[in-house]
Amino acid sequence: MTLIDLGELRADPVPVPVPRRRPPLGRPLRTLLVCVVALATLAGAAPAPGRVRAVVPGAPAAEPFLVGDLLLIARPVEGVTDGSRDLVAYPLPERAATTAQRPAPRWRVRLPVVGELWGVAAAGDALVLSANLAPDGAPDTIVLDAATGRLRWRQPGFSRLDASGRLLLERPVGPPTVSAVDLASGRTIWSTPGSFPPGAQYRVRNGTIDRVLMLGYDGTAELRDAATGAVLRRAAVTRAAATPEPPRHQVVGDLLLVLDGGVLRAYDLDRLEPRWSVEAPQVSYVLPCGVVLCAHTQPGGFRALDPATGATRWTAPAWSGVLASGAGRVLVTAGQSAGDDYAALDAGTGAVVAEWGTWQPLPAFEQDAPPVSLRRADDGRLVVVEWDLAAGRPRLLDVIADASGACQAGKDAMVCRRRDGSFGVWRWRR
Repeated sequence: MTLIDLGELRADPVPVPVPRRRPPLGRPLRTLLVCVVALATLAGAAPAPGRVRAVVPGAPAAEPFLVGDLLLIARPVEGVTDGSRDLVAYPLPERAATTAQRPAPRWRVRLPVVGELWGVAAAGDALVLSANLAPDGAPDTIVLDAATGRLRWRQPGFSRLDASGRLLLERPVGPPTVSAVDLASGRTIWSTPGSFPPGAQYRVRNGTIDRVLMLGYDGTAELRDAATGAVLRRAAVTRAAATPEPPRHQVVGDLLLVLDGGVLRAYDLDRLEPRWSVEAPQVSYVLPCGVVLCAHTQPGGFRALDPATGATRWTAPAWSGVLASGAGRVLVTAGQSAGDDYAALDAGTGAVVAEWGTWQPLPAFEQDAPPVSLRRADDGRLVVVEWDLAAGRPRLLDVIADASGACQAGKDAMVCRRRDGSFGVWRWRR
């Protein structure tokens, strides 16, 4: 039996020294990992009865995409050397079985042109594909019927899809535009000239894009209603003197953040009125982190900013990535040669609440997929956990044998390449 040690959070932590490979934080750690919980893996190499899993054919250059209730495999066309690829759709397994199911393809279609497929999203009865398919590498958006794979429409540009099925399309070339597009037909609902870079930013509320913000080279900010395209507000933001680069901007919650000339300025998004400004010469981008804003700095680490004033509440120079936030905690990582070190920080103070050692994050194409990570056990199997900050500990999802890597997470499933070149897909029971 292989034991995998996972950390647990307690309300009354007792400091226990934990070896650390990162540079020192510059202050004593007051709260560390306090309890080790042993999660026993399934005995033997064979999966336990009753698991929901399937195996589908692969190829050396094939790529999997988990989306909705489908596993999509983009694979080279056999006997063709021009880069053409087929997209094959398999249904995800739904019933438990003692052996892996081998589902038949639901459909197979030829991708319109050669190139790189880098994202797939599901919306109702449609699949939205994001690709660089043109010879010049310009982005394309392709919409297929999810039941048959039939091509509905294709347009140049990269898309942003929200939970309501609203599709925003940005065309960076010829000339640049930002448009709202009807998902079923590809009909343009509204369109306006854009500027690339820096492109458009969006405010998302309850999974739906409700505002589109564009910032021009001259510092003019324009706020539009995402449903109608109506201009709600237009205002000039402060530009740094003698700065040839266009300003970088983000929408984080109800703030417009503009990074220009080493200064980070915050504006009320709905009014486009200044809130605060702070010196930020090393800040590269900002993420929401619960009660604070996490401003990532170069060459690493981040500052936690008060969203009301911009004041620095705490710093985290030893942690380079933010994966999630919730329940008053921030899930952070620090890159190592074998993966990422994981820890939970208190969002209000930056104190280390727990450390969980080294894991590898699983990429996910679905926007609301939970943060999932894996590590390889001593016997070669993959231990898969979900990071549940509200519960205060990582939760075991699965232990997988015969997976060589190249894994990807979905909402309730994961796919990995198997040692024989095929793909295995496993459903999770939460």
